[in-house]
Amino acid sequence: MSTVQPVADSHFARAAFEYARFGLRLVPSCSPHHGRCRYHGLSCTSPGKVPLVKWTPFQSRAPTEQELRTWWWTWPQANLSIVCGYPVQENLYLVVVDIEEEGVEAFWKTQPPRTPTYASQGHGVHLWFTTGQPLKARRLEIDGKFIGDLRGYGSLATIPPSAGVKGWYQWYPGLALGEVGIATLPLWLTQVPDKPEGDRYNLAVHGIRLLKNPHPIINRLPLRTQRVLLGDDYRCLDRSRFDAKVVKELVELGADDQTIQDVLLWPRGSKAQERLQLAGPGSCKEYVRRTIAWARKAPRMQTQG
Repeated sequence: MSTVQPVADSHFARAAFEYARFGLRLVPSCSPHHGRCRYHGLSCTSPGKVPLVKWTPFQSRAPTEQELRTWWWTWPQANLSIVCGYPVQENLYLVVVDIEEEGVEAFWKTQPPRTPTYASQGHGVHLWFTTGQPLKARRLEIDGKFIGDLRGYGSLATIPPSAGVKGWYQWYPGLALGEVGIATLPLWLTQVPDKPEGDRYNLAVHGIRLLKNPHPIINRLPLRTQRVLLGDDYRCLDRSRFDAKVVKELVELGADDQTIQDVLLWPRGSKAQERLQLAGPGSCKEYVRRTIAWARKAPRMQTQG
């Protein structure tokens, strides 16, 4: 048993150290505050879910006691995310089944076994399972209809008592970790194909309908940027701030001005197209020109994990 003790007086910190006693691999993620990200501000494309540290090293090792202390001392209101797909015992790997709200009813009809289960902020449901082999993240479907994702190796899952823009993550009564054992992943969930490798691998997360044939350089942008940029509605808290962030990332990838303009003016979805039409072609190009000029003069971005 670990002897990790809290270092900050917040329920997030207390929960983090309690989970650490179970041997879980946790990392801190940002948290929302009045609908915006508490730590990343308006530039955050997914408040409550973006890691605050470089988390990939914890696919192969657990965080140390000192790392946990430092994280929740620095960010006492940080959400909790668990690294998925690692071995909890020899030849036994932890995965999280993330069911979207629209797929919950269909999923319950499959009669899954009792296992640690919690409600997500968007009225979906997350269930923890173990499997005898490492699994990659993959989409889940029932009768051809998307219901959610299986979060395996190379992915994170937000866990209670984290906060989301729409509400809190909460354990189901009697199904919290420690109240029920972690069940074996049902066979039908092990037989769905992996997400396709390559350009489309990271783009079909959370059931977002993506537009076809994006500009190739978009595939080199960070995942959270791709998700907002290529989403059908092109939603974001602040369009101008988000576009400035995209331009800055494209500049660092070595894109020329014409490529950047093509990406920003590329049709993305009904709402985005409506905004572009309201602005008018001349206004759009001038807006892009000013954004590019600002990005090329701004200090180089600091890479965050």
